[in-house]
Amino acid sequence: AILSRHSYHPQLTVTDLSSDLRAYSELYRPRAERAGLFWETNIQPDVSVRTDYRHMRRAIGAVLDNAIKYSQRLGADKSIRIGLTTDAAVATITVADEGIGLSTADQKRVFERFFRSGDELTRRVTGSGLGLYLAREIIEVHGGHITLTSGGQGRGSTVEIRLPLQPESSEK
Repeated sequence: AILSRHSYHPQLTVTDLSSDLRAYSELYRPRAERAGLFWETNIQPDVSVRTDYRHMRRAIGAVLDNAIKYSQRLGADKSIRIGLTTDAAVATITVADEGIGLSTADQKRVFERFFRSGDELTRRVTGSGLGLYLAREIIEVHGGHITLTSGGQGRGSTVEIRLPLQPESSEK
C-alpha cells in the first residue's frame, strides 16, 4: 500500500537527529564510495527533534539514494554533502549532490507520486518515481517541509528538509 499522510500515524519520540542522521548516512556511504563519489558530512551535534526513527530513515534514505543514483552516472570525483544545522526553532538537513540536476519545470513536480523526469539522463536510472513522494509525505507528517533546488541540468541538486526542533524544556 502506498503511504498516505492521512493513513500514517507515526510513533514520534524525542531523538538525537544528529546521531540518527550519521547512522542513516553510514548505510549509504559504502555504495557512494564504490561509485567513486566523495561522501562528506557536516552534522551539528546534539540536535533534538521528535521523529519516528524507522520512517525518517526511509525518507532520508530516499533522498540519499537519489543523490547517489543521479550522481554516479556522471563518473567519479563528484561529491555528495550531507549537513545538519539549526536556527532558533528549526533543524535543517541538506543533501547536496553534483549529479545530473533538474530543469525548473521538473523541480516543481519532483515530489509528485510516480513523477519521473522526461530527461534522457534521468530515464536511464531505474526507479519507481515514489521515493521523493514518500519522503515528502513522511516529512510533512513530522511537521516538516522538504524542497529540492537545482541550478539546472548537469548542475546537481540540493534537497533541504526542515523539521521543528524539540524545545529544551520538554521531556528528555
